[in-house]
Order: sequence, then C-alpha cells, then structure tokens
Amino acid sequence: MFAYAKELYAGLKKVFYIDGTTDVKDREQVRSEFEKEDGNLLIAQVAVMSTGVNIKRLTNIVFLTGSKSFS
Repeated sequence: MFAYAKELYAGLKKVFYIDGTTDVKDREQVRSEFEKEDGNLLIAQVAVMSTGVNIKRLTNIVFLTGSKSFS
C-alpha cells in the first residue's frame, strides 16, 4: 500500500509510513515535515498512532491494522 500511495501522490504530496519498527528520530522527522506544510499523507499502524500523538496539520491519515482471516 505504501508504494502504491507514493506512486499515486507523486509530485503532489509527501507520503510517510510509520509502524512499530520506526525509530523515534524518524518519527520526529515525520512530525516536523507535517508542521512545515499541508497536504502530506501519513500511513500508520493503529497501535502506534492510537494515543499520545501530537501532529499539527495532520489532515490525511490512513490507519493500518492486522487481522486474521475467517474461513
């Protein structure tokens, strides 16, 4: 999904991805980018973004969550 979103928004917006393995320094860099300009897209795992996140100008976010298939 991340690669598709980057391709879809190429030249229009910056696309960022955050999950549990993303380093704190990298997360701060993403937050900084959102505060600089509008229109960025964040793709993030729900567990990482569920509480205690303060990002100004966060207008576009896609939450990802894992699930099990039922058959």
